[in-house]
Amino acid sequence: MELLTICGLLLLNYLNMQSLFTENKASRFELAPIGKVQISKHNPRKQRDKNHIDGIAQSISDNGYDNAYPIKCHLEGNMYAAFAGGTRLTACQMIGLETVPVLVYEGYSDAEIWAMAYKDQEQGKTQKQFSIVDVWLDYAAKAEQGFTQLQIAKSLNLGEAIVNYRIKLARLPVGVLGKILTNEVLNERVCRELLQSSPGEDFYLPYDTTLIEIIDNVLARTKEPTAKIFEAEVSKYNSLIACFDANYKDLPDFKDEFKQELADKGIRSEGEIKSLFNKYLKKVEQKAKQAENEKLAQLTKLEQERINAERAAAKATAQNVIFDRIANEDCVAFFAGWQGRVKVVLTDPPYGMDFQSNRRTATNKLSKIENDADLGTALQLCENVFSVLFSKMETDATLFCFCTWKNEFEFRQMIERVGFVVKGSLIWVKPNHGTGDLKGTFAPKHERIIHAVKGNPTLNKRLPDVLNGSAFLDTLHPTPKPIDLLKSLIECCSQDSDFIADPFLGCGSTAVSALSINRNFVGSEIDKGYYGEALTNVLKLIENENIF
Repeated sequence: MELLTICGLLLLNYLNMQSLFTENKASRFELAPIGKVQISKHNPRKQRDKNHIDGIAQSISDNGYDNAYPIKCHLEGNMYAAFAGGTRLTACQMIGLETVPVLVYEGYSDAEIWAMAYKDQEQGKTQKQFSIVDVWLDYAAKAEQGFTQLQIAKSLNLGEAIVNYRIKLARLPVGVLGKILTNEVLNERVCRELLQSSPGEDFYLPYDTTLIEIIDNVLARTKEPTAKIFEAEVSKYNSLIACFDANYKDLPDFKDEFKQELADKGIRSEGEIKSLFNKYLKKVEQKAKQAENEKLAQLTKLEQERINAERAAAKATAQNVIFDRIANEDCVAFFAGWQGRVKVVLTDPPYGMDFQSNRRTATNKLSKIENDADLGTALQLCENVFSVLFSKMETDATLFCFCTWKNEFEFRQMIERVGFVVKGSLIWVKPNHGTGDLKGTFAPKHERIIHAVKGNPTLNKRLPDVLNGSAFLDTLHPTPKPIDLLKSLIECCSQDSDFIADPFLGCGSTAVSALSINRNFVGSEIDKGYYGEALTNVLKLIENENIF
C-alpha cells in the first residue's frame, strides 16, 4: 500500500512539473538520510513556534510520516536543502527519524526556488502561515545575499515599493521585531508607521526603547490599533526628539548629565525637557563666567600692566583732544580762530547785573562774574561772540541762552540782530529760591532760557517749555546750571558726535553734559579759577568718577 502511495505521488508530481517547468528542470522523489537534510537559505520561515513543532512531532510519532507531504528541497553540494517543509524536518530531527521523504528540484535558479517556497504553504494539519516578521527578515536576507529589490519584486510578483519597506521593517531593532511577533493585532500597515520614527542619534532613550514605548502606548489605548493612531503616537515622540535635539546642542559640557537626568526622571514631555534645559543652561552660563574669571585671574602682572598702560594712553589721548577744545581765553578771539561746525550753542552768559551771591554769611562771599559789571558790556560781549558762532554753526542749528526776566527783552533783541530767529522762552524751575528783596518780593525760583534757531532745525523730542533740573556739579561757581537740564536740551536738538559750544563755560557743566552723552564739545572760560575747575570736572568724567 505504501509503495502505491509513493508511485501515485511520483506520477502526480510528474504531471504537475510538466505544466510548471521547462525541459532543463526536473524533480524527483527520494527517501533521504535525515543527517543529509538541512534548512535552505531560501526557506522564508526564520522563526518556528515550539508548540507547533511539538504537535507535528507527536503526530508523526503516533501515525508515522505521511509521504503525501514530502519535504521540498534543492541540492546544495551533497546536502538536501529544504526550502519548504522546514518545520516538519525539525520535528523529524527531534524524534530521531533516520530518513525523510524529499522532493528534489533540479535546474532551478535561486530566485525560482525562493518563489516556490512562498507559494508552498504548509498543508493540512501542518499548515501555519508565515508571520509578517518572517517575511520581512526573509526579504532582508535575500538582499544580503545579493538580490536587488527589483529581482525580489519580480520573483514574488510584487511592487518594488512593498519590497523596499519590508526590508526596512526587517531592520528594526530585534526587541521591536519580537514585540511585533507576539502581538497579532500589529499588522504590517500599522507597523509601517514605525518607519517614520526619527532614530534620534543622541536621544536619551535608545531607539528600540522608543519604538517599544510607542507600541505599548498604542496597545494600552486600544485593542484594535489603526495606522492613524500609530501615526499620532510616532509624531508625538518625533516632536519630543526634535525638542531634545534643539536644546541638547547648546549644552556642550553637560550633555551626558542632561541626558541621564532626563532618562532617570522618565521625562516624556517637551515642557519638562525645556524646563530641565533651562536649569542646565544656567550651569553653562555659570561655568563660562567661572572660566572667564579664571582667565582674568591668570593674567600676569606684566600683562595687566600693559592693559592698564593702554587704557591710560587711550584716556590721555581723549583728554588731550578734549582739552585742546577748551580754552582759557577771550571767547570771541578763541571762536574766531576755531575751525569746525557747531550744532548747538548752550550757554549761561553774564547778565550785566554786577551779580554777587548774598547766601554766604559765615565765609567770604564768592567773587563777581567777569564782564558782568553792566548790561551794556554784557550785551556787547554776547553779540560779538554770538556773531562769530553764528558763522560757525551748521545750516540748521540751535541756540539756548540763559537770562533773567529783567533783561530778557534786551537779550532777545541782541540775538535777533545777530541773525537768529527766537522760537520761545523756556522756564527752568530751580530746586531752591534765590534771595533778592527778602521782604518786598516773592522768592525768585526760576530762570529764563531763550530758545533761538539758525535755519530750520527739528526737535528729536518735544519737551514742555517749563523744565526742572537739580543735578549740579560740586563747584564754587555762583550760578551753576544743572546737568540733567542741560543734557535734556542737548539731546532734543542734536545727534551723537555733534559739536556743542559754550563760550561762557564756568565750571564746565555744559562740557560734562555734552561729553557724557557722546557729543563733541568746544568752549572757553576767561576766569582761570573756573577754567581749572572745568578741566578737573571733565577729567573726572574721563576717569569714570562720580562727579555729581
